[in-house]
Amino acid sequence: MVCRPGFAALLCGSTISKFGSTFTAIALPVLSLTALHASAFQVSLLTAAAWLPWLVIGLPAGTLVDRSQPRTLILACSAAAMLAVAAVPAASATGRLTMPLIVSVALVAGACSVVSETSYQVLLPRLAQPEALAAANSRMQAGNAVVSVAGPSAGGALVQAVGAAATVVFDALSYLIAFGLAARLPTLDRSPAGAGAVTPQSFRRSVADGVRMIARDRYLRSLTAVSAVINVGLTAYQAILIPYLVRSAGIAPGVIGGAMGMMSAGGLAGALLAGRLARRFGSARALLVTQALATAPALLIPLTTSASTLPFAVAGGALAATGLASSSVIKSTFRQQYCPPELLGRVTVSMQFFTYGATPLGALAGGALASVIGLRSAVALGAIWVTVSWALLLAGPFNRRRDLPSSPAAGEPPGSGPG
Repeated sequence: MVCRPGFAALLCGSTISKFGSTFTAIALPVLSLTALHASAFQVSLLTAAAWLPWLVIGLPAGTLVDRSQPRTLILACSAAAMLAVAAVPAASATGRLTMPLIVSVALVAGACSVVSETSYQVLLPRLAQPEALAAANSRMQAGNAVVSVAGPSAGGALVQAVGAAATVVFDALSYLIAFGLAARLPTLDRSPAGAGAVTPQSFRRSVADGVRMIARDRYLRSLTAVSAVINVGLTAYQAILIPYLVRSAGIAPGVIGGAMGMMSAGGLAGALLAGRLARRFGSARALLVTQALATAPALLIPLTTSASTLPFAVAGGALAATGLASSSVIKSTFRQQYCPPELLGRVTVSMQFFTYGATPLGALAGGALASVIGLRSAVALGAIWVTVSWALLLAGPFNRRRDLPSSPAAGEPPGSGPG
């Protein structure tokens, strides 16, 4: 794989900051449940707060990234997120920890993630040769998968060893390391979209460009709509998964960390298999298969009712993670090849505005359902939702092609690719 200088810093910075964030993803719900005796709905607010920024600042963030230096934005977001998460152990040590504070920290960290993740996505195709883009995305996704495997296990062990509040300190340290690595990223030439004076009118037009391309393009439109619908159910059961395993199945926090690590193990296999599947069967066909694998196995999760049946949740989560990782690589590579470079940031964040924007809605729905019908039934409904939602992909343009198009012109007319 041929990559330009800076790719290693981008890969390591993104992976390390996400590794630390998995500690917080375990620690904050446990801290809320044990120290503040939060309800399942209150715990679901943490997930909602982490993803709400995609709805609030998602669209402007795309224009900001296209008009600014991604390196500068990553530096600023790493510093801000580090200070935000450090407030949790500080408040715990001084007896000032409250649920509003924890939710606020999740909100700030989520806002920083919107800008930094978009910046990483825009930088990636500029640091890899075109023929190496799929491999670069696979490496990024493999890094995410390693984080998903090792992070929850390490986070659960840390919670058991030093306590939930102290575990968050390691997340702050990960942002500090990411800051240092971001300083090594190259400064890029500004895109044409970044030239000229910025007025409120031009900024609004720039934001609208990304949404307009999605609305007019049947491939981007279909991917965005289906992903948003799936994310509602996916987040509905994921937001209450820890309360479900702790309170309904009676699983210890340390065991949950290890179980979630094993659930995520499939993500590494999925990231490594994505390129092979796309080459062997075609990227469009591989997308349909991997997206199915990302949804249906979730039906195994609510079969866990005690420690002895925990393998059902682990198997369902691992298979779903395999499909999610593979489909993510395929979709990211498609978007980066398909979209004009000067619009990539806005199209990326516009798609994520709708797909990630559905996440807080799903989290709130999961918490509300758990309060009304119980944790296990709410998890089951979320799993059923994502399984049924996958069929929406079949109604789009993907089932008539072997490969995804490499540009808008290549996607027309709507005939099938080579068989």
